[in-house]
Amino acid sequence: MNKGLEILLKRIDSHPEEFDQLFRQKPHSADPTASWDKLVEIALNEQRSHSFLTEDERAELRARMQSVQGDIFTKAVMRTLFAMNGDDSSDTP
Repeated sequence: MNKGLEILLKRIDSHPEEFDQLFRQKPHSADPTASWDKLVEIALNEQRSHSFLTEDERAELRARMQSVQGDIFTKAVMRTLFAMNGDDSSDTP
């Protein structure tokens, strides 16, 4: 596996909030996580990454990103439910 992708996948696992593509405000250059968006975009674009990533590697990244987005969405649903019920005891951010 490409070493850069291996590092990126580990970062996704350890800091999934940095890969929020659903609710994060539009990234700007002062946002340190904005660089992740660019790298993920390059890796998932077959035209740009075909020389150093395999389709299986792109599929693994795609699956991790989908999992992160799914978890982020679920947490947002739960926050909304707790807010509707006036329950502020949720431990989700």
